Amino acid sequence: MDENLKNDFKDRESEALKSDDKMDLQFLADEIAEAGDLEWAIKLYKKSAKLAKDVVDLLSIAESIITYTDNTELPNELVKSAEKLVKQTGDFANLGDYAAKFISYKSALNYYDNELSQCEKTLKKGVNFQGWDYTEKHLLQQNSALLSSIDCYIFEQDEYYLGKLQKDDIALANSLVKKIHERIVSILDKNMDLLEDYDLINSLQYLVIDSVKNLDLVKKLIDSLMPFHSESDKKNVTELIADGNLKSEDKTMLLALIN
Repeated sequence: MDENLKNDFKDRESEALKSDDKMDLQFLADEIAEAGDLEWAIKLYKKSAKLAKDVVDLLSIAESIITYTDNTELPNELVKSAEKLVKQTGDFANLGDYAAKFISYKSALNYYDNELSQCEKTLKKGVNFQGWDYTEKHLLQQNSALLSSIDCYIFEQDEYYLGKLQKDDIALANSLVKKIHERIVSILDKNMDLLEDYDLINSLQYLVIDSVKNLDLVKKLIDSLMPFHSESDKKNVTELIADGNLKSEDKTMLLALIN
């Protein structure tokens, strides 16, 4: 490493340590690793980890280490530390997203399953980690986010990170998707009048996947949205129905309801 560059890194390290900013240390470690001094970078990643405040902080550092160094032990240690910091909805989901990229699909799906359980426990308590009211609306949003994570990190990006999905992984993913889908249906069925249009439209895409089973609920949801508040809402719902995995006669019937 060039001596001038090394001195610049030292000066920036001193400043970062004074500020106690996790991100400053992490980004500096990234640059030092790219410059070729992996040993120094690892030391800074460890210092950065000591300043981490939550699951997201630790997983971000772990991902940097995987990206910029050949160290495999420290990321695993940070994941274990992150598990101990789980205290709010979304934490297990973030662990799942990380695991789907760097650990295994099975680990990711187990984290996602834990997130589902965590959401329901929080709902029963009536408040979330910051004391906000935690309602079925939040549970619906979190379940929808979980389905998006599974689509993104398990089904859509297989082979990109961990290689081809195996049959056991697919079976486990489909089982979890079915469970989450059933929760979404249950929430909608009991609370549709209390939910905002955005949540209803967002949920519609999951209902049309299994419209034969939930056709009456799909019709009820569309009816609750009408009259549409905007042409944009109408267009979104029309496209979801038109593109959905529906029987031809069901699609025609639903589109007639909208128009």
